[in-house]
Amino acid sequence: MDYLQRRFEEDIDSITHERRYLGELKDIRKMADSFDIMMFPIDGRIGNGYTVGACQFIERFKVSMFVLMHFVACGFESSWRMKEFTNEKHIPFGNISRDGETIEI
Repeated sequence: MDYLQRRFEEDIDSITHERRYLGELKDIRKMADSFDIMMFPIDGRIGNGYTVGACQFIERFKVSMFVLMHFVACGFESSWRMKEFTNEKHIPFGNISRDGETIEI
């Protein structure tokens, strides 16, 4: 078993981590309540809930355009799950579907 595999198999207290994240969002909210472009990292290695943090962000802030990043390990298709959620919020979704793709704003 390699080092990274052992690191991801460690016991993780997801409730504590989520509380910390939500606390960070509260701190960010003190400085800004909207963003022109939000680039948000997701990671499919954490399982089916990999978009939860992005959804929590969108629920708390006004975002003019949402772009996911760092999702290549789980495939470009993994980002498409967020499009449905951004559509519900009427937020343009910067969908990246291949390496090297650019988005003009």
